[in-house]
Amino acid sequence: MNKDKINSFEFSSIIPLIVSNSILGSGFLYLYNYSNKSAVISMFIGLIISILFIVLIFKTFNTLPDKTLTQKLKSMLPKGIYYTINTIFILLSLSISALVFFRLTVFFHTQFTGTFSKYIIALILIVPTYYLTSKNIEVITRFSSITIFICILAFLFDAFSLTPQVNLNNIFPLIDSTYKNILTSSLVFSILFSGPSFLILIIPKNNIVDKSKLKKYVIISYILSGLFLLIINIITLGALGINLIKIYTYPAYVVLKKIHIIKFINSIENLTVLMWFFVLIFTSSLSLFFSKSCLIEMHNIKKKNIKTIITIIMNLLIAFLPLIFFSDKSFFDKPASAIIPVIIYSIIFILCTFILLLNKIKTKN
Repeated sequence: MNKDKINSFEFSSIIPLIVSNSILGSGFLYLYNYSNKSAVISMFIGLIISILFIVLIFKTFNTLPDKTLTQKLKSMLPKGIYYTINTIFILLSLSISALVFFRLTVFFHTQFTGTFSKYIIALILIVPTYYLTSKNIEVITRFSSITIFICILAFLFDAFSLTPQVNLNNIFPLIDSTYKNILTSSLVFSILFSGPSFLILIIPKNNIVDKSKLKKYVIISYILSGLFLLIINIITLGALGINLIKIYTYPAYVVLKKIHIIKFINSIENLTVLMWFFVLIFTSSLSLFFSKSCLIEMHNIKKKNIKTIITIIMNLLIAFLPLIFFSDKSFFDKPASAIIPVIIYSIIFILCTFILLLNKIKTKN
């Protein structure tokens, strides 16, 4: 890991892909159902609040810049506490990977292949995930830097195509919920938006070859990510209206069906599904890579065949365990399911705060 070198653009290309996955999933459902049309305001406030969490993650990232997260913990903590906290990070990132992969599997099963077994779909989808998690961070970031261009093109195409479908009466008045609900959903959004940023901690800062450009690229990435999500929210709300949005499990997908370029071109929305596929596969793979790397570094595993076995086992776990334990997927189609990643990311923020405080104490001493 410490020998892998990437540039600032490759590093920053990770950010838009990982921060959007929770919002495009259960995040939007939570916002629409909890704050109605005020979801637009909640997102805007949430983006401002998220700055605090993002700064926390990057302060942790800047601490001991020559080390990965596992190496930071090892140098700071007694052996027992180090193993405990590192294991918590492994389990949390595995959970994120499993949740993302589960939603991807269920989406393909319900929207395209209802007659196929979910297990067969998961087996097919695990192939690209396994490929990415078996590579190093250089390959993963190259994939993200290519994917981000595809996503931007797809977004621009969808946005321009759907703008005529937007009805301003569906958007205004912006405030149609209580201030308590607006603030609560703002906080939830901020955590869902900023939380996945913890995945960058697996990359030592010193592995970035042009660190002078890093801050500029990172700021641009977060601004564009927030802007794109805000536009997607406004277009979805304007095209469908709040009442229809609350009916559909995947409102952002449904609104894409309104795109008509030429009469004989149907299902143009499935081209954008390819973008979502890349985003979800990448996030699930990076979360899994995070878990695998932490585990390998914690136990100082050198043998290639053991690393391969770990990769295979982890891929099988995130692909099939959720399907076994959550055979009734109805909960994950509800707004309340957003609370699970909120809890996971909140624990991660607490751990990052602990790391920073510990480093500050050690530095003083």
